[in-house]
Amino acid sequence: MRLHWVEAPEHATVFILTVVHHAIHPAVTGRMPYIVAVVDFPQLPQVRLVTDVDPAMMRIGLSVRLWWDRLADDDAAGRPMYLPRFRPAQGLPA
Repeated sequence: MRLHWVEAPEHATVFILTVVHHAIHPAVTGRMPYIVAVVDFPQLPQVRLVTDVDPAMMRIGLSVRLWWDRLADDDAAGRPMYLPRFRPAQGLPA
């Protein structure tokens, strides 16, 4: 099987979620607790992405939109650290 990169679509749907109470990385210590969700992309039926989402708005079946959050300063190699996050899709500009 040959693998290749595919750009993630902006829109997805929450498939399942859980609340995390213990930081697994220092960059998220100040964001506790947070929700981790698995989202489905309609355009990529075999792809699911695990991500942090806003607990105030989260529910299974929610239509969401992808955005990239810069979590921390550059690492020792000079690379920035980003986390894929999602916002409710309703009411956001395209």
